[in-house]
Amino acid sequence: MRAIFILFSCLLLWTKLVSLSGAAIRLPIKSVVSWPSSSGTNVTMAVDSSLTSVWISNPCKAGAWVLNPEFNILYGVCTSQLCTSTCNSSASSLMEVTDGKTTNSRNAWMNEGIGSTWAKIPVATGSSMVKRVYIRGSWPWNTTLSIFRKDGSQKVISNLNPLLNYQDVNIDLTNEANVKSFSIQSNSRDGVMRGYCYAGIGDCKTMSIFELAARSKDCYEQLTLDLGSVNYINRLLFQSSGFVGGSIYSSIDGQNFFN
Repeated sequence: MRAIFILFSCLLLWTKLVSLSGAAIRLPIKSVVSWPSSSGTNVTMAVDSSLTSVWISNPCKAGAWVLNPEFNILYGVCTSQLCTSTCNSSASSLMEVTDGKTTNSRNAWMNEGIGSTWAKIPVATGSSMVKRVYIRGSWPWNTTLSIFRKDGSQKVISNLNPLLNYQDVNIDLTNEANVKSFSIQSNSRDGVMRGYCYAGIGDCKTMSIFELAARSKDCYEQLTLDLGSVNYINRLLFQSSGFVGGSIYSSIDGQNFFN
């Protein structure tokens, strides 16, 4: 195999990669880059010829995909002031809802005229496939999280309540196609705000939303090695764990890869 660049692509939740070399006589490696995870300082451990050092990829483990715009299709949508809610004077009031940080929150207040509180978050690309949804917040009783499809149809994907306050809620969907927007809504039982708060009715309808995120595809990781010049490779040592499928590609120009 002739190559300047070698690319490893894995479908995974997380990956350990150890001891990678190009031949019986180890080829020099000019650089190594991971994507879409951040390379960090220890990615070179994947190519240091040591079976005891390990580089760990982390594109989706422990919810890391929420922070990564490659996977999170809602990342930054509210920062662009595309989100709306009841009784807000400006769209910027929901900026933290899709900033990838699960510790900041914004409130959606009750509309006293209709006895309802809601927040609407659109998909920036217009519509998208959705496989998983993450949400965290503080919820009144009778709160629903719904998706709206491009054809106008609606589907409730989760019922939220105070028992789920400040918890990480993950919803797996069966490849919902053409999702256009998300809606979080809480209604008083009869649509009237009575000026008191009791058992989640009336003034208790304010929602605190920490984060809403949605993933449209499976997690994957790519690791690209730059050998610096064209080399003939007759043996590759690749040892890893934690992924369900992978491929090895080579390239002589860094643009076109073949396996």
